Amino acid sequence: MNNAVVDLQNISVLVPLMSREILNDINYRIYSNDFIVVLGSNGSGKSTLINLINQKILPTNGRINYSLSTRKKQYLDIMTLTQKVEESIFPNMSVLENYLLWNYKFNLLGKISSRKLTVNRLKLYLQKINSPLQEKLDTNISCLSGGERQALLLIMCVLLKPKLLLLDEHTSALDPKMAEIVISDTAKYVGKEKIPCMMTTHNIEHALNFGNRLLVLKNGKIVLDLADQEKQKLTKKDLISLYY
Repeated sequence: MNNAVVDLQNISVLVPLMSREILNDINYRIYSNDFIVVLGSNGSGKSTLINLINQKILPTNGRINYSLSTRKKQYLDIMTLTQKVEESIFPNMSVLENYLLWNYKFNLLGKISSRKLTVNRLKLYLQKINSPLQEKLDTNISCLSGGERQALLLIMCVLLKPKLLLLDEHTSALDPKMAEIVISDTAKYVGKEKIPCMMTTHNIEHALNFGNRLLVLKNGKIVLDLADQEKQKLTKKDLISLYY
């Protein structure tokens, strides 16, 4: 697969009892050095694409090939973060308790050796990239702001070093200022840890300013696929013409 982490071949998803396809003949590869931004309006197929890759749904046609590590459960190589934090953490438990539960869940993968090492690793990482959270290890998740919750989830995902990180509009529930902070942190973290990432958004500015690749979906089809210098040449006007 030429260093591709995921290879989607002729993927289509048909809505049951309807003639409309949510995704139509998608061919796309995700590589190990990618930070892909997927732009599209509601109903364009962005979330369906994420759910296909993380195997929550199956394609109607086509196939997906994975080039990930040979673990007993392949889905553990892929982590997904959405705007719904309650899907991933327990609000009535503390920051540290949630992190320890995550590590216990993934302990079968041999990523940790002791509670002390796990806690120290979290503290050191927070000290470097989000020092305010370092002082809130005993704080319940329900007492954190929306931005702090998303930042914590992102850090937890990054610390477990998945083979692929999927972000499905993970900042859409935040106010614009906090969304910018979390998006910037996202780019910084995945770049530093060299984690391939696919992030969906309906924000044109984010599509222009982040990622090394851009994929634009419209009515279930790929209408634009650019990388590196070609992506950098894009203007807001270019994207608006495609988006609407």
